[in-house]
Amino acid sequence: LTAKQVQVFVAEGEAARPVFALDDPDHMQVYVEDAIGRFDATGFPLEYRTELVVYRDGREIGRGPVTVSHPLSAGGYRFHQSAYFPDGAALRVRDLASGRLVFDEVLALVDQAATPRIIVKDTAGAVLVDDAIVPTDFLGDAAGTTIRIPGTERQFWVGARPGDSVTPWQLVVFETSRPGGVREIIAPGASLDLGGFQLEFAGVTSIPSSAVSGLPGAQGAAVAELSEGPGGLLLTVGPVAGRALALSPGQPVIVDGYEYTFEGRREFAGLTVRRDPGSTFIWVATAAFLAGLALTFYTPRRRLWGKIASGRAVFRGLGGSRKAIEREIMEVAARAGRRL
Repeated sequence: LTAKQVQVFVAEGEAARPVFALDDPDHMQVYVEDAIGRFDATGFPLEYRTELVVYRDGREIGRGPVTVSHPLSAGGYRFHQSAYFPDGAALRVRDLASGRLVFDEVLALVDQAATPRIIVKDTAGAVLVDDAIVPTDFLGDAAGTTIRIPGTERQFWVGARPGDSVTPWQLVVFETSRPGGVREIIAPGASLDLGGFQLEFAGVTSIPSSAVSGLPGAQGAAVAELSEGPGGLLLTVGPVAGRALALSPGQPVIVDGYEYTFEGRREFAGLTVRRDPGSTFIWVATAAFLAGLALTFYTPRRRLWGKIASGRAVFRGLGGSRKAIEREIMEVAARAGRRL
């Protein structure tokens, strides 16, 4: 009757994942159709729910919604929602020479990477750029990318590098669209005149990130970061061939014979799978205990005291309603009188 429990983390749309730790002889698997998280305006979670399908030996044995307090029962197990992660990214890499898919993973971006946020305004104070800079290449110890000011031909390389104990971060800015352009380093909160435009280093923000191992074409360990770019969702992965790849959903990028495709954002569900054969006995024992407790409170014990002295008998009783105990005392007295 030993209880068994295992925790698994599964991305929505991912191939059905085996639950090996339960030692199930029929190869139980779980498939997450949808992982759902709802939050209020302040970011407080309102609901975590998973639309789950359970298979055993390739055959569907259970399907339905799963929450923390309302598990799905299938095959003698209970499946509880235990966690929710909104930031996953589906990445595929294909070897163009052979046509084989050499990397197909849903990356769980559970870490946070620091990245600078910049604001660019025109002379009238209108905001032209307000974005976090996700690095796509490197310049010395600075990691950054090239930005273009909307409506102009002017381009700037903007990146961040570690500072000192007084200024933890520094923003490196130099113009690439014309010779002799701006080349400056500024601290958080400072502004820079770009000649008709004003750039402000608004500070450092965090974006979902994770280390990636075994990525084809990467030089050692790679880093993946998910952000909202000017054109929408953006997955940055690198270094690959000395630079980071900026991948938009469904738009392949080819580098050194490999095709990299960001399939889109994926949400993760954390599931706790339990089996406790002794739980039936526990529930039976609990029911018996509650039944005994109810009998104690709703069926009070009877107590009777009697005193006989100087030819007079006096009785007192305790238990039940007043009329019921009086009737029982009268019956006892009547029986005693008949025996006398």
